[in-house]
Amino acid sequence: MQRIEGQVQQVRCSTCTAAFPTFVFAGDTDMATSGLETATSVQPTFVVLGKLDSDELGAEYAAGRARFASRISRLFGAELVALTIVRWVHGPSGEGMTFQQFQQVHRPSEPIYACPNCGSDAAVVERLRPADFIEQGGRLELVGELTLT
Repeated sequence: MQRIEGQVQQVRCSTCTAAFPTFVFAGDTDMATSGLETATSVQPTFVVLGKLDSDELGAEYAAGRARFASRISRLFGAELVALTIVRWVHGPSGEGMTFQQFQQVHRPSEPIYACPNCGSDAAVVERLRPADFIEQGGRLELVGELTLT
C-alpha cells in the first residue's frame, strides 16, 4: 500500500457556476507524488485518486492524464475528467520590499482551472482536509494500492 496525503480543493466556475472538487497530492519530494493522478466527476461530484498505468505514464502528459480519466470513467460508470490548470495567479513579487514586508503580503500562487463544463476559468474557493471533505458529504474514492494518511 502506498500512503498518500494532500488536500481537496473545491473549485467554482466563474461563468456557469459549476462547483466541483479536485485533489492536490502533497509530498516531501516529487518522487512521493510521481505517477499519482486525480479524476473529477462534475455530476455527481466526486473525486477518484489513483496511479497512472504504464501506458498512461508513457504517453505525453496531457494524453496520459486523459487516458487515466477515461479508464476511471469506465470503472465507475460516470464521466470523469483530469482537470487542467490554465494559469497561475501570483501574489506580489516583493520587489522593493524588505523581507519582513514581503512576509506580511505574501500569498501562495493560486491555480486557475479550466471548467470541464464550459471551459471558462474556475478558481479554488475552499481547501479541505480529506476527512473534512468526506465528513461534509464529499465522496473520495481510491483506486489500487493507495491509502490516505
